[in-house]
Amino acid sequence: MLQYLRIQNYAIIEKVEINFEKALNIITGETGAGKSILLGALSILLGDRFDKNALYDENQKCIIEAEFDIQSLNLKAFFEIHELDYDDICSLRREVNASGRSRSFINDTPVNLKTIRALTAFLIDIHSQNDILDLKSNAYQLDIIDIEANHEDLIKAFGANYNNYKASLKEHTRLLDQKETGLRALDYLEFVLKEFEDAKLDINEEEELVDEQKQLENAEQIQYNIESAYNQLDGSPSAIGLIEKSIEDIQEIIPYIPAIGAINERLTSSSIELKDIVIELEQYKDQYEVNPSRLETVQARLNLINGLQRKHQVKTIEELLVKEAELSSQVAQFRNIDKLIHDLKIQIQQYKESIQEQALKIRSNRQLTIKKIEKEVNKVLPEIGMPFALFKIELKALDFDHINAKGLDHIEFTMSPDKGNKYGPLNKIASGGELSRIMLCLKSIVANSTAIPTLIFDEIDTGISGDIASKVANLLKDIASKHQIISITHLPQIAAKGNHHLFVSKSMINGKTVTNVDALNEASRIEEIATMLSGKAPTPTAIKTAKELIKEI
Repeated sequence: MLQYLRIQNYAIIEKVEINFEKALNIITGETGAGKSILLGALSILLGDRFDKNALYDENQKCIIEAEFDIQSLNLKAFFEIHELDYDDICSLRREVNASGRSRSFINDTPVNLKTIRALTAFLIDIHSQNDILDLKSNAYQLDIIDIEANHEDLIKAFGANYNNYKASLKEHTRLLDQKETGLRALDYLEFVLKEFEDAKLDINEEEELVDEQKQLENAEQIQYNIESAYNQLDGSPSAIGLIEKSIEDIQEIIPYIPAIGAINERLTSSSIELKDIVIELEQYKDQYEVNPSRLETVQARLNLINGLQRKHQVKTIEELLVKEAELSSQVAQFRNIDKLIHDLKIQIQQYKESIQEQALKIRSNRQLTIKKIEKEVNKVLPEIGMPFALFKIELKALDFDHINAKGLDHIEFTMSPDKGNKYGPLNKIASGGELSRIMLCLKSIVANSTAIPTLIFDEIDTGISGDIASKVANLLKDIASKHQIISITHLPQIAAKGNHHLFVSKSMINGKTVTNVDALNEASRIEEIATMLSGKAPTPTAIKTAKELIKEI
């Protein structure tokens, strides 16, 4: 349950700290004092979006912190999975700075909002006035039934199967369209692919061909220069001959100048190196011949490669080979498209049969749940001032063509205002006050089927008063026997049923409106309820009535 809430620097709240108790917690106060702002702050802690314009002081960060007693909720596995420290008293904190950036913590460990939302789904449920509008929605009505049916795993499995079914249908349509357009294009694709296959491209050949082309185009100059260099080294006269004559000359004077022998050795080494160079030049001389036929072949091959590159708007053979692979895959798919379509039709039929089976199981669960909800709502309606009303849930089986992610059922909450009258859709027949009471009935039923310890009601009493308010108060008190209830109310009958009463007020500090939250003692509580009964200055009669209401607890 929620034990403690601290709100700092949010909206008109500079700082408040609130302690909650078990059973029924009541929040009352003057209009505009900030009662619903408390729930807004709590919703932000639970993962709702924060508007940075909601900072009380734009130069300070907003801090919202709460403590929950979770020792009876069996949540240790959740903390292990998310690598969080477990404590029976769980602390949640969210901080938002002036730029709108926020950080969230569970037991002082940073977490993302997804983890916060996952945890708090086990801890608390907030019912606002907007939920009453949601009650008019068939989708919301269906969600209530599914929550009470407790078949979330089946709904998820069905949803996954349904998504696969829809994806397969989309792929089937794509393949049919591809077949229609592709078969007309197949001849062209096969022609283009044959160009690639005939080309027999090699990833390294373009660079080699370009080099060879340069050599063939300049073969005469290459041949001339090699011949010239060869003759210079080994002609008449030649560089080698001159060096050998130098060696002979130096050898004759070595006896007189022994140190000059080193020069002789170097000349000898140079002579040997030049003779090796001559041998290699001779090989090159035979290798680079003028060959117009080979040049024509190389140029034709390069023209073929360059033509394919221009045609397919690429710059390298590597990219051409990728294109060839893509074309090959397309052609293979087109050639095999009938089999692909046939196999996909079988898969679609399998998905269809599977989701039909799951949908029937879901419907069976819903039908059993509907009977239970109808019985329990109709049992409670007389207790909240609707003695002649009857509540009924219509389930209409949909054709398979109208299947959706929730199944094959259309749900409609209906009501007959008096026995014997026709049933009509809840959103057309029920008044605002009646919708509030029916929602409270449904919330009480769902609450008894879930382990969520804390339920918050923001003015669930909208549109009701008098004796009906007392009946609604009794129902809230009954729910509070099994759950912690926090109820924001403007009705004294409900406020009088509370086990713990918080009063929200506002004051002016330094020219700014500031919200205050105080726990009322017995005397101040009587005065507040009397004020709710009679106005600003409670009369003795109102004081007496307030005491009588409180004694009825």
